[in-house]
Amino acid sequence: MAQRDAKQRELISKEIEMVPPVDGYNVHLTIDEVIQSLTEKELAETCKKFNAAGGSAIVIDPKTGDILAMANYPLYDLNHSKDSTPDSRRNRAITDLFEPGSVFKVITLSAILEDKTFSLDEKFNCENGSWAVAGKVLHDHTSHGVMSFREIIEKSSNIGTVKGAMRLGGNKLYKTIRAFGFGERSGIGLAGEISGLVPNPRTWSRSSIINIPIGQGVAVTPLQLAAAAGAIANDGMLMKPRIITQIDDQEGRVIKSFQPEAVRQVISKATSLQVRSVLEGVVSRGTGKKAAVPGFKAAGKTGTAQKLMPNGTYSHDEFFASFIGFVPYDEPKVVVVVNIDQPHPVYYGGEVAAPAFSRIAGGILAYWRISQNIVPPEVVKTGVKNLKKKNAKWPTDKNSIDRSIETKSQIGVVGQ
Repeated sequence: MAQRDAKQRELISKEIEMVPPVDGYNVHLTIDEVIQSLTEKELAETCKKFNAAGGSAIVIDPKTGDILAMANYPLYDLNHSKDSTPDSRRNRAITDLFEPGSVFKVITLSAILEDKTFSLDEKFNCENGSWAVAGKVLHDHTSHGVMSFREIIEKSSNIGTVKGAMRLGGNKLYKTIRAFGFGERSGIGLAGEISGLVPNPRTWSRSSIINIPIGQGVAVTPLQLAAAAGAIANDGMLMKPRIITQIDDQEGRVIKSFQPEAVRQVISKATSLQVRSVLEGVVSRGTGKKAAVPGFKAAGKTGTAQKLMPNGTYSHDEFFASFIGFVPYDEPKVVVVVNIDQPHPVYYGGEVAAPAFSRIAGGILAYWRISQNIVPPEVVKTGVKNLKKKNAKWPTDKNSIDRSIETKSQIGVVGQ
């Protein structure tokens, strides 16, 4: 084959050498295809149900940092990518910034407990839902009086959380935020990852100590939230997110391998156990009741954040609904983060994202055939009270597993 000019004369000096195709390397991912499929399905159904503009969900192994699923909505057909929109092609889990809202109270809680500023039993007056401070009025989503700090997190009181953060101090809060990995890239190695935004206390305004502890004035990615939740589930050790385990050639020779990598000890094991106990209360008694996973004790935190508009004001009708959590809370096997962009008319994280967490986490435990650690209420009602003693397992054949996932998906949306 040769190139020709405009008059079709052969350009001898521009001969093209034909190079036959050569097989490339094999890339081994941490993604589990069953968990990925389940996560994509639940995310899409949640976004459609609540008329959302989009969303993302991440499933991570807290011990290794392995990404078991990373789903985005809307999706597009890889075979017809030219027909898709740029909005559907971006990986929202690593490219999209958002103010996290109340899920960020987990970081504030961790900082307070690690510093031993006060105990979970310390009581604060939550001002019946409205508090004038630093030239603004801070509101709670519902009226609360005097509560312990444990109850403040369970009920997601903005006022109580801010009062606790003021006792801690901005510099110590900032140090913990950065230790959890916010404000920097995770190093996962995927194109398009951004670092987020965490302002240094030197640049804080008078109201920053009010906004930042409750997840305003900072911007994060879903992947950063997943890694931070994984650290709490992993006895305080932050793991570097991993999506590739190995690259090898056609003969099986390893070109490069990627081992699990510990980043740093963010909080002590004792602090992580305290935080996990509070987050279990969020699910069992607080705003995250719809995140409950039948047969297990789950832990997590809800978040509902107003979207920041281009003019610098917060929207009153556009929100991010989020839930971060793990299960079982005492021996976490899996961390799940769900973030939904502009759900409506319902927009609270506990109503939108928490049920999706329940269905994803419940489906994974069924798929893994992990034993239930509490007796489900429906079993007690039938009189089979010795199920726990027998260490009953989830069904082992594929059809039964599929039915179990479907059943748990239906049960997971019941409750507040």
